This record gives sequence, C-alpha cells and structure tokens, in this order.
Amino acid sequence: MTTLESRLTLVPRSRELHCAGHRIHFLEWGDPNHDTVLIWHGVAGNAAEGELLARHLATEYHVLCPDSIGCGKSEWPQDPTRDMVMASQCEVAQSLLEQLGVERVRWIGASRGGSLGIYACAHITGIDITHLVINDSAPQLPEKFRLALARNLQTLPEADSLEGFEKLLRAGLSRDHLQLKDAEWRWLARIWSRRTEKDTYTYHHTPELWNMLIYDPRDYELWDCYEQITASTLLIRGEKTKMMTDNDVKRMQTTGARCRVINRPGGHVSLYQTALEQNAIAGFLR
Repeated sequence: MTTLESRLTLVPRSRELHCAGHRIHFLEWGDPNHDTVLIWHGVAGNAAEGELLARHLATEYHVLCPDSIGCGKSEWPQDPTRDMVMASQCEVAQSLLEQLGVERVRWIGASRGGSLGIYACAHITGIDITHLVINDSAPQLPEKFRLALARNLQTLPEADSLEGFEKLLRAGLSRDHLQLKDAEWRWLARIWSRRTEKDTYTYHHTPELWNMLIYDPRDYELWDCYEQITASTLLIRGEKTKMMTDNDVKRMQTTGARCRVINRPGGHVSLYQTALEQNAIAGFLR
C-alpha cells in the first residue's frame, strides 16, 4: 500500500442510502474490497463515535459506521414508536449491507448496538455474521434501568455554547467513569451536539429517542436470540458497569454463543478509546 493509499483509508467517506424506507447516513472507512466490519453505536450515540476504532481497523478492513434512525445525520423517525424498535433497526441493517454487496460481516456493537447484533444474528438472512463483539450489553436489560434511561432521554439539556455542552457531557459521563483526554472531550462534544432553533446546543438525536426503551419490552429480552448465535463472540465488560450482572456474564459464557470475556476500565459508556480495547478487538476479529 502506498503512503497515499494508507492515508486515504484513514479518511471516512460520508454516504447515504435509503434502507427499509429510511434515509440512513453512514461513515465508510477503508477498502470496500476488504472484509467488512460494522460498528453500531448505542442508544444515544452516532456513527462518528466509532472513529477511534475505525481508524485502528481501516488498513485491514472495510469499516461501516451507521447512524441509527433518529441519530446523527440519519432521518428522524416517521413513526416514533414503530421505527425505533429492534425489528425495524434490523431491517435497516440488512438493507444497508445488501445494497453494499456485503455477504459476510464482523459486527461490533456498543450497548444498544450490541443488543442489535444479538438480534441480527437470529434474524438477518443471506448475510453471514462471522464475529460479534458486544460492548457492555447483555441479552436482558432490567425494567428499572430501561425506565430510568427513558426518563433521562425525555428532556434534552441545552447549553449556550459548545463549551457549555462539553461541561454537561463531562459531568454526566464522568459519573459513569468515562475517562477521556481534554481533546477527546472536545471531539465528543462536537460530534454529539446539534444547534437548536434557539441557537443553543443539545444532543444530536431526536427527542423521541426514549421510545425505543419502552415501546417493545421484547427488545430487551433477547436470550432466545443469544441461544441461536453461531458467530464467534466477544463480550467487553466495563469494570464498573451497572448494565449487567455476574450471573448475566456467566450465562453468556456457558450458553448460546459461549462468548469470551474481557474487562475494560470504566463503566457502561466506551468510545473504544483505549489501546486495550482496540488491540483486543483487532486480535479477536482475525
């Protein structure tokens, strides 16, 4: 690979496709002739947050980072209930991969994106999911956590400036033990924010996002899907997470996919910012 080709793999291509009736934005890294890796974000995340891991993988893989419906640059939901459920998101994923001619994929998902990967392994047809990386997500999410998350998403905080929004992020995510460098906090504030009509800054996603947490409780009871997984599976667990129990992890290790497990520093939220995560994922995908 020439120096220019090497540089080009580290520059994402911003693209859009109509998938299952929705305009979906995604970032594309690397050579489309290489094996494909799909990085799917969590409930309130977006495609851009996959950058740190995508850069690490792009010299070896074709990397796709989609924005879910209602997040980032994808269209907001036409129906805030139906469009947000797991089945609809899985249809979007299948359509995206089919239109890009992907027949085999390595799936990496954080939080909701990991749960979507579990669901996809049982429901996507005609596309082989060979590897699944689940970043701090179990097949089951207790109702009390779902409802608490939904309440938090129903009111989006606003700040008068990007710097003020960064302070909001730092305050909230530091409580979840996320540790970033100053430059990374500024980057996260930029990619997770949007300007409002009042010229304030708030989260990039639709205010209707909370619907995905309450509309269909079956989305958070996925043990039957997990039992069907044939992909090689890696679970990355935050050392201070509250989103899964030791019993969840034990069951994931001994049934269905029988996943491998590594622990990473911090709580639930991760941006794949540590060398530990990047190297562990790269090694597992091989």
